[in-house]
Amino acid sequence: MPALLDIERGFAAALRTGDCTMAAELIAPAGVSAGDAITIYRNTFVSGAVKALKLSHPAVERLTGAEFFDSAASAFVAASPPSSGCLDDYGAEFAGFLRLYEPLLDLPYVAGVARVDWAVNLALHADDAKPLDPGEFDVAARIPPERLVLVPHPSLSLLRLYYPGDVIWRAVLERDESALAALELRGGPFFVLVWRNADGVQVGRVSEAGFAFLSALCAGRTFGESFDAAPSPELPVLLAECLAAGRFTDFREI
Repeated sequence: MPALLDIERGFAAALRTGDCTMAAELIAPAGVSAGDAITIYRNTFVSGAVKALKLSHPAVERLTGAEFFDSAASAFVAASPPSSGCLDDYGAEFAGFLRLYEPLLDLPYVAGVARVDWAVNLALHADDAKPLDPGEFDVAARIPPERLVLVPHPSLSLLRLYYPGDVIWRAVLERDESALAALELRGGPFFVLVWRNADGVQVGRVSEAGFAFLSALCAGRTFGESFDAAPSPELPVLLAECLAAGRFTDFREI
């Protein structure tokens, strides 16, 4: 009698690979053969995971076409199946998969679009948090910079892209053919912010210095350390913009 762990492993392998040999031997005969039963279950499992990827990566699906997306997503599911019952959490590694996916090796910008898609998905599902009121920062400004830590909004993501994935993402979803036709793939890296505020999910850009500054802040470094990571005269203006846009929710003194 096989152990429960062996049964689970055999069934999981059948779902991933489609090879039902091991799992079929563990299922009692019924009206449907064990192999057919597992195949039905596998098709439901794969189609559910692919649908979740479509929901979280709408720009990639539109950019590559539904048939191609289904094929790539199915290959990803086989290589990296969901590890959680919540499919909203599934897809964090899809961009990395697409970057190495052989049919896309000559189209490396697709992976960047996938990163924007996933950051937008994270922003959509992030916890709500009241943005820090710019007026409250007057109190924070009295804290020495080497002891001041800002708390980023849970929806905030920072992306370094080597192709303009954010521009492609927007143009594809808006069906803006003229923007796509005028697109210049060179000129990177590009530094992209994704966050959610009262107006919905926002996608914007910052300079390299601004990206380094915000990356340090979001990593929990102090205001002084973050400023020293990329000193620039633009940072005070960027900070004011971040507060107005709701990218930070609180501050603390360490």
